[in-house]
Amino acid sequence: TVASSETLPPQASLADWRRFVQQSPTNALATARLALATLADTNNPCRFSEADFLSRRALELAPQNAAVSGLRTEVTARSAQLRKTK
Repeated sequence: TVASSETLPPQASLADWRRFVQQSPTNALATARLALATLADTNNPCRFSEADFLSRRALELAPQNAAVSGLRTEVTARSAQLRKTK
């Protein structure tokens, strides 16, 4: 069975979000949550650009969705904060 973005908890693993988005590539909320999970992956040297891309993609998929918009804002803010502390 395929999980829904509502059944996966926001703290699901990066691998869980990747799998879900592969199975449901037009799910904006899952794509935005994947962006946050990607940003948290300190082993990924491309995490800032990937998270930015994913959160922008999510917003393109659902420009009127408040949750997606909020997650895009969160990715942008966290990214700026993490770059400062790097």
